[in-house]
Amino acid sequence: MSKKRRRMIDKMMILRDFWSKKKEILIREERRRGEEIITVKKKMKMMKMVKIIYITIVHKVQDKYHLIDEEMKCLFLRTRNPPDHAFNKITQKIFGHDAYQSMAKSINKRYRKSFSDYQYQLKNVLSVLVKEFQEFQQMAESECNTERSNPTDVEVNNFISREVILKRILSRHVSAIDFTKLSETSLEKLVEFSRKGFKIVWSETDISIVRKKIKELDIITEGLEIPFRSRRNIASSLKL
Repeated sequence: MSKKRRRMIDKMMILRDFWSKKKEILIREERRRGEEIITVKKKMKMMKMVKIIYITIVHKVQDKYHLIDEEMKCLFLRTRNPPDHAFNKITQKIFGHDAYQSMAKSINKRYRKSFSDYQYQLKNVLSVLVKEFQEFQQMAESECNTERSNPTDVEVNNFISREVILKRILSRHVSAIDFTKLSETSLEKLVEFSRKGFKIVWSETDISIVRKKIKELDIITEGLEIPFRSRRNIASSLKL
């Protein structure tokens, strides 16, 4: 074999080895990229699963807070001065936390504050209604030339109608009630509470006395059975 032919064969062998190695490198690179793509896909799938789990947990927690909000509204309709065990029982039933646990303490603290807000709002709406009634009286006085006096029961009953009670005085709380199952007796008790609350705000100017007297009206409502839309009826079944 001539030297020229041998050199040609050697070059061909070198080129073959080169392209063979190049092919192996390309194959390994493609395999590595494929593995990376699979890894990325797995990570994306895992992240998606984690996101779904997180959203599910968040929704469950939100549902529980919505439920406890509604239960607290029902509790307020029964009592404006609930005992500690009432908060503890509702929290334990909905969240599963015992009273001594930090989470339960945090939740109870939040809803004690809610009750303070409820009391403040109740006082405000009754004060607004008192002012409206005073304006109504002034108009009547100017037309009939009579002197202002304390409202009679008939006047209060006409002014503080069921519609006013449900749409203004207790509107925030009655939204939680299942009215298809609310007894007429329970509704009458809520009406009585609202009208007596109006009379208290009419006759008293000292806020501390107003709060004290409104809390004393618990005797009217604490025995009520208030059906709840969610049908859990935790607040309604509590012994106060």
